[in-house]
Amino acid sequence: MDDGSVGWAGEAAERIRKMHEDVDRARSGAQQTSDIIARDYRELWETLGECIRREVRSFSELLPCARHVACSSADENSLTVSTQVQPLIILRIILVPERYVLGDRTEIPSPFSAGVRVKGPKFRFAVDGESRICFTEDECNPLHATQVASRLLDPVGRFFEPRGVRSR
Repeated sequence: MDDGSVGWAGEAAERIRKMHEDVDRARSGAQQTSDIIARDYRELWETLGECIRREVRSFSELLPCARHVACSSADENSLTVSTQVQPLIILRIILVPERYVLGDRTEIPSPFSAGVRVKGPKFRFAVDGESRICFTEDECNPLHATQVASRLLDPVGRFFEPRGVRSR
């Protein structure tokens, strides 16, 4: 006799149907994120490059010992910030299209010392809560180009601090 309650079949079917809807919604969201990144990553990369060039120019003008710091680009997917005289610091900022930007640096304190290569941070392309492309370092907090430029350039600033009192 049917008492009007939903049996196992109805409960299981409803639970599985909701699971499929959740998976479809997640796939759709992931596809939308992927589409936004594919469409807009180049513009964000160019904005980052503009920020870095502007900051490097200002830094070299404001700090006399940094007057030989310059920014250059060998191709459309990389930027290099470096000193032109000893001591040398070379910060290479690399774009991996549609995936991330990373910054590796090499420091050569004197012509007689070996360079020290330091792997830098990686900033992934992401989409914020308003469906705008941004960067993220930890998958949680959206970062804008000016914030990423500051984080990438911070070791360049520390390089010019007096020896023995460098901040970390």
